[in-house]
Amino acid sequence: MKKLLLLSLILLPSFLFAQQKAEPEDKDWPRFSYYAEQNKSVKDTPAAVLFGDSITRNWVRCDAAWLKDHNFLGRGIGGQTTMHMLARFRPDVIELAPEYVVILAGINDIARNNGYIKVENIFKNLQSLVQLASANGIKPVMCTVLPAREIGWRKRVGDPRPSIDSLNTLIRGYAEANGIPLADYHTAMKTEDGAMKPDFETDAVHPNLAGYKVMEAVLLKALGQASESRQDDKPILTPPAPKTPKVNGAKVYGARPGAPFLYRIPATGERPMRFSAEGLPKGLKLDPETGIISGKVKKAGSWKVTLRAENSLGSGERTLKIVIGEDICLTPPLGWNSWNVWGNSVSQEKVLSSARAMVESGLADCGWQYVNIDDGWQGIRGGAYNAIQPNSKFPDMRALADEIHAMGLKFGIYSGPWTGTYAGHIGETCDNADGTYDFITKGLCDEFYKIDRKKADRKTQRHFGKYSFVAADVRQWAEWGVDYLKYDWYPNDEEHAREMADALRASGRDIVYSLSNRAPFALAPVWEDCAQAWRTTDDIRDTWASIKGIGFGGQDSWAPYCGPGHWPDADMLVVGKVGWGPSVHDSRLTADEQYTHISLWALLASPLLIGCDMADMDAFTLGLLSNTEVLDVNQDPLGIHASKVESGDGRAVYVKPLEDGSLAVGLFNLGESTARITLPLRLMGVHSGVVIRDLWRQKDLGTVSAGGSWETEVSPHGVVLLKLTNN
Repeated sequence: MKKLLLLSLILLPSFLFAQQKAEPEDKDWPRFSYYAEQNKSVKDTPAAVLFGDSITRNWVRCDAAWLKDHNFLGRGIGGQTTMHMLARFRPDVIELAPEYVVILAGINDIARNNGYIKVENIFKNLQSLVQLASANGIKPVMCTVLPAREIGWRKRVGDPRPSIDSLNTLIRGYAEANGIPLADYHTAMKTEDGAMKPDFETDAVHPNLAGYKVMEAVLLKALGQASESRQDDKPILTPPAPKTPKVNGAKVYGARPGAPFLYRIPATGERPMRFSAEGLPKGLKLDPETGIISGKVKKAGSWKVTLRAENSLGSGERTLKIVIGEDICLTPPLGWNSWNVWGNSVSQEKVLSSARAMVESGLADCGWQYVNIDDGWQGIRGGAYNAIQPNSKFPDMRALADEIHAMGLKFGIYSGPWTGTYAGHIGETCDNADGTYDFITKGLCDEFYKIDRKKADRKTQRHFGKYSFVAADVRQWAEWGVDYLKYDWYPNDEEHAREMADALRASGRDIVYSLSNRAPFALAPVWEDCAQAWRTTDDIRDTWASIKGIGFGGQDSWAPYCGPGHWPDADMLVVGKVGWGPSVHDSRLTADEQYTHISLWALLASPLLIGCDMADMDAFTLGLLSNTEVLDVNQDPLGIHASKVESGDGRAVYVKPLEDGSLAVGLFNLGESTARITLPLRLMGVHSGVVIRDLWRQKDLGTVSAGGSWETEVSPHGVVLLKLTNN
């Protein structure tokens, strides 16, 4: 009974507040769905969500153009307390996934509490909002409560200035202590006695346009300082590549008999450079100027080929085992995918720009090779096979593939077995025998033949149609020169997975087949048998919660099904500038979290698909992606999925055996403070002396004798990635 009474007392104030509708247009806010329809129509990732009460709401009404220019969204509702804002934080902030959330609240708590709610408790709610943002990878910006000499609609509150000052003192102290950007509106707008300056107010509480202009300057300053701080705190650990030639990339490469063969020798070093290859099988030829090997090998077999690169400073070489047989994709794919940066706004120009950037940045010299279009290229059916033709964003798909191949790179494409894809384009099946789609013939699509969400629901096309066009589409892809297919639907099922696998195998080309998304674990033997890669998870985001949940929480069970020719896929990389649409932003992962992301994916032998704008990479991102010693861990010929040998107390240790007899080891700190982690040598089966090498810094750290121990400090959310070689 006491618990029931206590619950009633807790809920009653919220119920009473919900009945006090400040304005007719805000009548829906008690149900926390006022912005539901607007949130559905948000296409681009916002740079910031301004989250608050009527002061934020009026900001949108007063200066909407300013918010739009900065890619800011306003999510303010009149009369809201911090408790109400906690209740709607998920739909109005987390689900929009902005880079920042600007939290301006507290005045309504002061107005409504009538002295019964302590300022300290209001502050605790603000802390909770900040912590919710951080836990979901959104950077919080705290704001001081605006000055006010009285609150007109709550005369009984009396003078609010003491409460405002007390709350602002707590806000300033917390922001400073935790390194959180602070927009100090109060200091910028108050008079000497703590009221709002008359030039800035409309009613002693709400600013006018002049007041909002002051707030805009204060906010931009806070965001600018935060951005500068982030950029300065991104240490580049990867040393510059030497000017002398170094041949990189996988040590084994598979192709099928009679299929077109294309391999670009990855080599860092000063150009110009000449290439040679000793021991190539019959049917292959090397261009000594570009290092591109091409041709066809008719008979199955394996050949050890010595690849060599030379420039004026010296030479370097590496052995590549070429295996001609049934299996392809003998190491995890290294490449780029358009979705995490361009979303449905992808175009031929953007894809070609990314391919050129892969070469010009030097990533192709480190072994990256696939350039993959995700959803957004599809138009209507037609052509010689009544196959899906590209929309107007892709004027010449064959020319695009040819240009990518001329760089020695591979070309990938996207589709799915439903009548429509996730983005709303046509898929591999259709309800009409002639391959026409009702949502297109009825004009329910945009100029790119994508379902117009204002006219129809994309989910209506997420079903299997009566008629399959898989064979026709694969013939078209083979004619274009496709090398990779991402096949996307949920849940993945055996029938449709095998239908596409059989068509790809009969195409005459080696097309890597990657299933998406979240393949059911119960069918793991099926995915291992019919696909070269399969997604093990939902879509990744550039947040610590996403990286931690996917990488440390859902991959270990797939280890028995990982190996040459079949790779569990932990999803694309979220480093660099990402955005899922026309607007992009720097990854919201910290530097340490990005090192953890790449290190763990390398240890897990996951496909590595870059998701950023490669034409706009900073030095930090390039360093993350160009460390050839880290990439060698991912590309090791054994293809072993790392095992977790120790975990607990916010730490995890992963170990991966490598072909040369050494061990790759990741020491991960999942906690919020720096930790000392000891190498668990006995658990790893190490009973002799070893040399310890830091793979990111590419330098030896020393040796440990048999029976000895070694420990190191690891930053919060960070990693130390090592290689242990017998001494």
